[in-house]
Amino acid sequence: MPKHYTLKRSPIDKNRLLKLCKESADNSYADRKLALETYKYYKSLVEENPNDNTSKTLMAECLKLMQSATKIGAGLIELFIKVENSLAEGKSKDSISLFDQLEAATNGDE
Repeated sequence: MPKHYTLKRSPIDKNRLLKLCKESADNSYADRKLALETYKYYKSLVEENPNDNTSKTLMAECLKLMQSATKIGAGLIELFIKVENSLAEGKSKDSISLFDQLEAATNGDE
């Protein structure tokens, strides 16, 4: 007979949120980098053959990918600020903010 697993911590605790935000930020950075490399490749193809409409279309798609990856990062920051504000209502000002913890984790200062 299977046992039911009960969580010992909240599924949305601050450490898990920090980890998810950091992973998402890293992934969006990698996506932007790959889209930029692909854009440069198609740009070189267009420079060789200015009549290549397929490469021009794919260049535009790469720019859209870069923009969507940027929007993901901006959305994360917005969400993080909302979480920080809601948690700050009940805490003292001496505690380290979640944004500072995320910044430290992203820079590898942990």
